[in-house]
Amino acid sequence: MAAYNFPQDLRDAQLALHRTRTAYEGYARALPGSAEPSPGWEAEKAAALRLLVLKSGQPRLHGGAAC
Repeated sequence: MAAYNFPQDLRDAQLALHRTRTAYEGYARALPGSAEPSPGWEAEKAAALRLLVLKSGQPRLHGGAAC
């Protein structure tokens, strides 16, 4: 038995999330690699984006340019 008694709809949503992530990872593995590498972010553009996000009050993104 679990240490906490979570509502069934929350447990169902968590299971659906795990299944979706597994399907996504399988799909991503099946895609071919990029034919040409992208140039990536320029430092000035990334800094400007961080400022816009911080000023807008939106939550910061993990792993993206707004970290």
